[in-house]
Amino acid sequence: MTYRLTGSFKGAEMSEVYIGPPADAAAMYPDAKFAAIALVGFANVELEAGASTIASISIHEKHLSFYNVSATSW
Repeated sequence: MTYRLTGSFKGAEMSEVYIGPPADAAAMYPDAKFAAIALVGFANVELEAGASTIASISIHEKHLSFYNVSATSW
């Protein structure tokens, strides 16, 4: 993600990535309880006036899975 501050004052920006369960999660995993949305990554950037930078948000593979208690596995 590219951030560019076009104003004349120092500034900050936070970008967040949220996920929700798959549309068919209730049918595929009837005993599982999923959060409606979950924060899985973020980037916090501070810039001086007129500056720009590139930042990335990493999402760990485990954040895209859930723990199955019955199977005792992810």
